[in-house]
Amino acid sequence: MMAGLFQASNMASVDKLRILHLGTGAGVLPMFLKSQMASLNLVEKLVTIDNNQDMITVAKNYFGFDPDGQILESLQDDGYEYVMKN
Repeated sequence: MMAGLFQASNMASVDKLRILHLGTGAGVLPMFLKSQMASLNLVEKLVTIDNNQDMITVAKNYFGFDPDGQILESLQDDGYEYVMKN
């Protein structure tokens, strides 16, 4: 699925992407997107949301999840409520 993003022929013509990732988990996917897509200057903002602060802590301490607050932002919130508010 992710490979399709990089093979899309019109990716160079799109504006910068704003990505919402629900369920941070170990933070591997958001970090991959940041490292690959931000290096190509394709991402304006990547927000990841998890309703469990403990999971965010585990991702940071054991999986190298490192939200920088500029491109990658991590929030502890209910994903449904966040989508409805924004």
